[in-house]
Amino acid sequence: MATEDVARALMSMDDPEIRRRVGEGDFAALGEVDLTPQEQALLSGATPVLPDGHPSKVLVEAEVAAHNAGVGQGYWPEGTARAIEYVQGGLDDPKAQAKFRGWMQTRGDQFP
Repeated sequence: MATEDVARALMSMDDPEIRRRVGEGDFAALGEVDLTPQEQALLSGATPVLPDGHPSKVLVEAEVAAHNAGVGQGYWPEGTARAIEYVQGGLDDPKAQAKFRGWMQTRGDQFP
C-alpha cells in the first residue's frame, strides 16, 4: 500500500506546515506512512516552490481506467508531477483512485 501512502501524503501536503516539514525531511508530519527511500525522495521533490511563488509547471494527464471516467489534466510543479505519475502508475484500489483523482481535479493549476 505504499502507493496509497504517497497519494495520501501528496493530498496532505496541501497544508503548508506539512509541506514545509516534509521539505525538511520530517516524514512524521505525514502521520503513519510506510515509504521507501525512493518514495521519500519523490515527496521531497514535490515540496519546492520557487521564491516568487510561481514554480515551473508541467501538464499531467490523469486516467482512471477502473472507473472509465475519461481523462483529466492539470498543471503541476515538476516534482509534484513526478510524484503524481508514480501514484497513477501504482494505485490499484478504485476508491483510492477516485479520491486521488478528485483531489487532482480540485487542486490542478492551484498547487503552489
